[in-house]
Amino acid sequence: MDRNSRRGPLPADLFTRYDDDPVRADWEVFGRRAHGDRRGFLRGAGLATMGALVGAAIPFHRHMPAGLIPVALAEEMIAGKDGLTLLNDRPLNAETPPHLLDDEVTPTARHFIRNNGIPPEDPDMADWRVFIDGLVDRPMTLSIADLRAQFEVVRQNLVIECGGNGRAFFEPPAKGNQWTYGAVACARWTGMRLANVLGDAGVKDGAVYTAHVGADEHLSGKPGKLPISRGVPIAKALDPANLIAFEMNGAPLHPMNGAPLRLVVPGWPGSCSQKWLTQITLRDQVHDGPKMTGTAYRVPAYPVALGQKVLDIACEQAAHWCHQGPQSVAVSVNLSVQQLRQEGFAERVRHGEGADVVALVGCEVPLRDGAGDDAVLHVAQEADEPDDARH
Repeated sequence: MDRNSRRGPLPADLFTRYDDDPVRADWEVFGRRAHGDRRGFLRGAGLATMGALVGAAIPFHRHMPAGLIPVALAEEMIAGKDGLTLLNDRPLNAETPPHLLDDEVTPTARHFIRNNGIPPEDPDMADWRVFIDGLVDRPMTLSIADLRAQFEVVRQNLVIECGGNGRAFFEPPAKGNQWTYGAVACARWTGMRLANVLGDAGVKDGAVYTAHVGADEHLSGKPGKLPISRGVPIAKALDPANLIAFEMNGAPLHPMNGAPLRLVVPGWPGSCSQKWLTQITLRDQVHDGPKMTGTAYRVPAYPVALGQKVLDIACEQAAHWCHQGPQSVAVSVNLSVQQLRQEGFAERVRHGEGADVVALVGCEVPLRDGAGDDAVLHVAQEADEPDDARH
């Protein structure tokens, strides 16, 4: 049957298909093939079907990126939003078309949505609490009323941008939501300076990094499993531009933008601006929560050819340590020795006293967490490392 003549209902798993493989979903759902620049409809393939399901002609279709779902097919799903392009519904993600981003202050209805998990249902502003703990002198439990009463309330126009903005244009294609230009917004946020709250709690000398926790649930539904938990260095956390916000554009936060309480950390990936904020912990190490380890939100520190496997950034750092000598900060490789061996990056060399020695990309480093392939490789910083473990 000619795919362009199709008029049946949309599949129930429409958004899951687009999240897994948006280009393939274009073909399976609409019969669409894009041009070589991954835009438009090659020889009109899929244009009639998509137009029929939308119920209108698609203007400027030659410039429509591959892998996007027309907002008309799902706009009823996002209450309080207007004109967004839906990329996924589990978790819900939607971007703002560029022509709707002309305002100096982005209207709430046009602020993009980037979720990693399932948002809390009907959060109560009066009962909401945020915990400040970890390496602080005075752990705190604060309601939104406490925050407003105890700290200066400020209003600032601040930009938030998803780290994946522009992913639709990657070549070769990258997995994930196919953001084009619209995962960015500049709202007017109202809240308290994060630096003031942390200062009141008392930042201890050993604090290195923050850890942020929100109330959204993991897609698996597993209790206690976080969909994302990012953080920033203490120096960044104490920047006066960062806010713990309870309003956007003069009204309570939109549910999909973190109501009733969120962080706004301008200048860093939007994932650091934790939504549905419930906890900020100060840690004595770089935070290792979900989407903080391995290659998440990082780029290679060296050129990578098309098709070449990218070493875990920590592996590259460990190799650097191995060749250059001890650094001021210990480096942890967030892969097991078994994984490293499977990828061809590590090879067991010999058993040592209290620690095995593993060859990592051409040099030897000690295995600090015991023996076995399930152990995690650590590169130590101590200057008294045995000479035969450092080259």
